[in-house]
Amino acid sequence: MVFGAEGPRYAAGRLVLPHPPRSLNAPDAERLRGQADGLALRLAHHDDAAHARARPDGPQARDLFDAARRALGDRPIIAEDLGLITPDVESLRQELGLPGMRVLQFIFGDPPDPDAPPTDDDPPDRVVYTGTHDNDTACGWYRAPPDATPTRSVEEVERERHRLRVRLSTDGAEIHWDLIGMALASRAHTAIYPLQDLLGLGSEARMNVPGRPWGNWAWRFHWEQLTPEIEARLATLTMAAARG
Repeated sequence: MVFGAEGPRYAAGRLVLPHPPRSLNAPDAERLRGQADGLALRLAHHDDAAHARARPDGPQARDLFDAARRALGDRPIIAEDLGLITPDVESLRQELGLPGMRVLQFIFGDPPDPDAPPTDDDPPDRVVYTGTHDNDTACGWYRAPPDATPTRSVEEVERERHRLRVRLSTDGAEIHWDLIGMALASRAHTAIYPLQDLLGLGSEARMNVPGRPWGNWAWRFHWEQLTPEIEARLATLTMAAARG
């Protein structure tokens, strides 16, 4: 068991729990114990065969979406197809016409994403993100100490950053602009970048740490942060990508 920013979860053969507060009171200790017990129970009783039997097949899964559309009409829905996605799920997403997600912070790690990075051949049925509200900011992610991630080695982090620098021909000094430009230049249907990335902010402006019950959603934007220089640079990248 280890503590990490992205918890609680199971990864690389280890239980990952969110970092506890520096001052651990009784409710915090109870919550942490509950998370650990919950993951341990899940591992002890997980049964791949049972999950496979209970999982709806293609037609049954389609029925759910058809019923939702009849009740609600067509809605702009993005499929959160992150992590391990099986071919039948990908086929259903395409059949339903739902755009999938591509998060640029995820595509340079070990092993490299075989579908990444976005290129002229990338399918347009995607929404590409520099990062989401659950990620660190682009600058915070790139500049964090290589040993800050307990589920990956220093060597893995260094390889990830090397791939990124090579692919984007950058020294990383303005990694937020590099990733924003990459998102805009892709053929993805939509490009999304958090305001913190546009402003080039670090980990202090991170919006949310999944599984951590304190300190989230506290960052606030002030209009004076959005300078004319930032507006002009974003406009240039947007027009160059024909998204204006």
